[in-house]
Amino acid sequence: MVNFHRAFGHFNFWFGQLSENFGQLFKNFGQLFKNFGQLCENFGQLSKTFGHLLWTAPKITSKITSLSALPSSNKSLLLKSLFPLAQM
Repeated sequence: MVNFHRAFGHFNFWFGQLSENFGQLFKNFGQLFKNFGQLCENFGQLSKTFGHLLWTAPKITSKITSLSALPSSNKSLLLKSLFPLAQM
């Protein structure tokens, strides 16, 4: 009977250790998925910013191209209206 209690005590100890390790494992998986979600969110923001740059680039280059066709007096007026903070 003593051996049974001793064996049961060892079983209980190892089962407790196993359960604790599985708990830690699931906690680590939770952190991993949280980090992956953050990575996806950051990548989405980067893609949005890059897409915005690609969308605005033709507009900026067309403004620059149209500026080169203007006489120099009109260029300075147009530049002042496009970039008012640059005058400071």
